[in-house]
Amino acid sequence: APPARALTAGLGGFLVWNAPPGRVYLGGAGSYRIGTARAVLFLAASQRDAPVVSGAFLFVGVPVADTAVAIVRRMRAHTPLLQGDRGHVDRWR
Repeated sequence: APPARALTAGLGGFLVWNAPPGRVYLGGAGSYRIGTARAVLFLAASQRDAPVVSGAFLFVGVPVADTAVAIVRRMRAHTPLLQGDRGHVDRWR
């Protein structure tokens, strides 16, 4: 449970500094990382005897691929890498 506590403490600190009006932008990579951490922690808690490694790679693959595609897309378009946009995987529907 220490990783879950660390994630909770970090998110709590983020929420304190991001009270309205928001001053800190999480971005796609940060939200994907939090979602991935939550998914991996859930898998680890629900399957204590089964290996979580394959599930972790599955959950980590989408955010890593999305970040890589966003970096390449921004480099080709000559736009700043750290500027947010709406061209991520969740917008491809």
